[in-house]
Amino acid sequence: MEIGIAERAKAGSPLSGDAHRVVEQGQYVLVAIADGLGSGEKAARSARLAVQGVAEFPTEALQDILAYCHYTILAAGGVGVMMALLRLDTLAHRLEFSGVGNVRFQAHSREPIQPIVRYGYLGVRLPSLHVYRSPYTPGDVFVLHTDGVSTRFHLHNHLSELRDGAQSLAERILGQYGKDHDDATVIVVRA
Repeated sequence: MEIGIAERAKAGSPLSGDAHRVVEQGQYVLVAIADGLGSGEKAARSARLAVQGVAEFPTEALQDILAYCHYTILAAGGVGVMMALLRLDTLAHRLEFSGVGNVRFQAHSREPIQPIVRYGYLGVRLPSLHVYRSPYTPGDVFVLHTDGVSTRFHLHNHLSELRDGAQSLAERILGQYGKDHDDATVIVVRA
């Protein structure tokens, strides 16, 4: 498995309102991406609280992790957070995905993988949560990114760039599609 991460704060800001976390435990890899509402210190603090919740309970059900993050942000008086979780079982070749808000997920796989992200914000009002489950094939590629990456980005247009590795592709996506007026984070996972 190969993971690449690229991130940057919006132009003129020293602090990003996005956060991420990757937790590997045995055969499981849990990838989290969070985007705090707005930018600056409040957004960064709330996004960090969200990914800290992932680090504290990485083996729990995805909907339980998201609910824990929601109540942690709410109790801290934070701003809303959009968040997505991707868990890969590297032995059984199965994935789970759950997300809230406009954090995006794209996949290149032999089988169609198109989970739905629920509308809403953690820390404001917890939406009904759904966990998407699917088999995957080793070599499949998954990209998670915040809304600081343009919707013009489509993974299928960049698959040939994977020859340089997941980190290189994450940096290229951010460089080509990252919006200067928003914080942006890209995570590329090659299973």
